[in-house]
Amino acid sequence: MMENSLWKEVREEIDKVQIVDTHEHLGKELPIFRPSKKIKLNLMRFIAYSYLYGDLVSSGMKPIALNRLAWEDIKPYLESVRTTVYYKYLIKALQDFYGLEGDQITDSNWEIISKRITEKNENHVEWELQVLDLMNIHRMILEISEKCVLKTDIVDDERLVQIINFEELIMGGLTTAKKLIHSSAENFDEYLNALDIAFDMAVENGAIGVKSSLAYLRIISYDKVEKSEAQKIFNNGIRRATPTELKKFQDFMMHVVCEKCTEFKLPYEFHTGLHAGNFNTLKNSDPLLLENLFRDYRKVNFVLFHGGYPYLQEVGVLAKYFPNVYLDACWLSDISISSYKRALSEWLEIVPSNKIFAWGGDQMLIEHSYASLLLAKDLIADVLVDKINSGYFNQNLAISVMKKILGQNAINLYRL
Repeated sequence: MMENSLWKEVREEIDKVQIVDTHEHLGKELPIFRPSKKIKLNLMRFIAYSYLYGDLVSSGMKPIALNRLAWEDIKPYLESVRTTVYYKYLIKALQDFYGLEGDQITDSNWEIISKRITEKNENHVEWELQVLDLMNIHRMILEISEKCVLKTDIVDDERLVQIINFEELIMGGLTTAKKLIHSSAENFDEYLNALDIAFDMAVENGAIGVKSSLAYLRIISYDKVEKSEAQKIFNNGIRRATPTELKKFQDFMMHVVCEKCTEFKLPYEFHTGLHAGNFNTLKNSDPLLLENLFRDYRKVNFVLFHGGYPYLQEVGVLAKYFPNVYLDACWLSDISISSYKRALSEWLEIVPSNKIFAWGGDQMLIEHSYASLLLAKDLIADVLVDKINSGYFNQNLAISVMKKILGQNAINLYRL
């Protein structure tokens, strides 16, 4: 009984904290927070734009275009995914917001739930901001940039801030470069100038950091390449380059972006570990591949996303080794409850507590972020109470750490 009382006390303290949501895709594909756009949401899209879609495919469902997903497609596979965390927190969102009774979507309830979702989202920005209020968000960091330019058509709310990626230019995006410099980008210096312009625009528009998701496209190993070699590849034609040449060019550009992060004092976030969806190459996203960047750019603060899952111990050691490496558990609580608790417990033992970010939703719909946060809060309470009961923390230290990992650490790093 005393243990349960302590958990409730810690959990209540967690609810008082204004949260910094360190990573979201809200608005990247659906027009969330964008008043000029309409959002047509129903239960099928509610599922299609969730991580549960990947589990459905993993269980045997044929991959289907997200806007064509139908009840008949998912029905045979729902029973198989009921044990996954992706299912559990999605059900929580449907229960809290749309009146789902029990924990199953069935023939008898899916249509009424779908209708309620559509009705609630007719005035979608108003609804999304209401949920943001419920979550007690101090700042929410959005990744919705396209073609190296920040989205400027999101609702004016100080809680919403953006990071930007420069992957188009790292990968050799000539079309993007031409748009940025308003000319043909025929020589390499003009191409590099496009990156300068993109950085200037991003900072001017309020970007608070840089993000790389290149682990979805290639291995995150970035060798040092001489400018003359990259220039030769560019001059010979990016579109005609071999895979080996492309990697060298991209490696060079990654180092240029790191130099720009040094110049502008912007943190650099990296996707590491598990990819969303299916049919990816896990070894491409091994966080240990980034060690040379950590050494070469010691003035850049690197943030390793998703706890590097399943490389949980490896990222912990990297953050212990390198003063400029931080750990972000965004998405991790929704991947695996036991892994999240194990990772957070271990990180608190080996990594300075100012370098841990405990939660980011990494979602595409605000209801999913809401449910993800509730789950993470419960798990953080579990970990802290275990530390208190074992005598490793006293209660005051546990509460202090909780405030840092849910808010203050991100405020400090991103200068919020």
